[in-house]
Amino acid sequence: MKNPFKGFTIAVSGDFGAGRAEPNIRRWVENSGGKFTSKLTKDTTHLICTKEHWKKPVAAVTQALKQPEVMIVSYDWLEDSLMGRTHKKEGPYLWSRIEKERKKAKLDKMKAAGIKPEKAPKPSKPRGLLSLSTLLLNSVDKKESALSGSASAAATALPTPAPTPSPHPKSATESPANVREEKWERAGNNVLALTAERKLHESRKSDDIPHHHVYRSPSPNNFVHDVLLARTNTTSGAEETYRIRLFESDKEPKTYAVHVRFTRKAKSKGDGLGEKEDGMSYMQVPVGSTLAYAEKLVARVFRRKTEWEWEERRKAVVQRDWQSFAYVLPEEEGKNKDGEAGGEV
Repeated sequence: MKNPFKGFTIAVSGDFGAGRAEPNIRRWVENSGGKFTSKLTKDTTHLICTKEHWKKPVAAVTQALKQPEVMIVSYDWLEDSLMGRTHKKEGPYLWSRIEKERKKAKLDKMKAAGIKPEKAPKPSKPRGLLSLSTLLLNSVDKKESALSGSASAAATALPTPAPTPSPHPKSATESPANVREEKWERAGNNVLALTAERKLHESRKSDDIPHHHVYRSPSPNNFVHDVLLARTNTTSGAEETYRIRLFESDKEPKTYAVHVRFTRKAKSKGDGLGEKEDGMSYMQVPVGSTLAYAEKLVARVFRRKTEWEWEERRKAVVQRDWQSFAYVLPEEEGKNKDGEAGGEV
């Protein structure tokens, strides 16, 4: 195969040794039909990283864990593909699989030597969507409490440096919902990395939020905010979807939340029969948020995945390129007259 990296956008992280500097890797990738990027983007398909950067993990690895379509592989994948002039299957080179096999080999070696491995206590995992959002918001609260040197935190926390004054002082009239949303923005990277690493495939039988319902825009739009995006991954052939739902509380005063579920369905290996499904689930906007904030985040996710603005979503039924997702037009929106969208967020 003349161009083993055709259709791939590859990034790197770490020091791979003499003769393997970034400029050299860039040249090898581009000469083999691929694209090289110095930092992760929504178009990135592969991140080649060192063992050290995988274990830390560094910012690039953390970012890649938030993007299910990015495959995090070792340098050997690049080298073997170049040497063989063919695209090597990523499976054996994925750091997640390498780490899993390394741990298994270590356990097997201990068992063969008659050494009984010690069982570490299992950390408690957040159960459900509400617990996950509460866990992260509480974590932010504790850190802020420690930095401010409050009496309650001082009894349990180690001494901490004085906090850096905020460039945007809080108004005396700032609402609790806005404060929570600001904290969520700061903790957002953590929630995505946490859910990606734990792979909350089917942690709940339903993604419904207790005491909430899917939000419907007021008349005349009447748009139901249950958004489905889909694509076929040209690399793996898997069918991938994002379901974005904006929820409204049942009781007054009305508050809002946004839940996102990513699902990947691939044909099972072996006899080729059946499908294998995995994915992840996370809260994009925490329970108790304002409608304006929830709408903004829905539009942001939609734009990042489809490359279309939310107001142009009817155009998004056609993919912009092979990597972007297409908008699955709801039946009721498709029936609207004059080609207008069925509702505004």
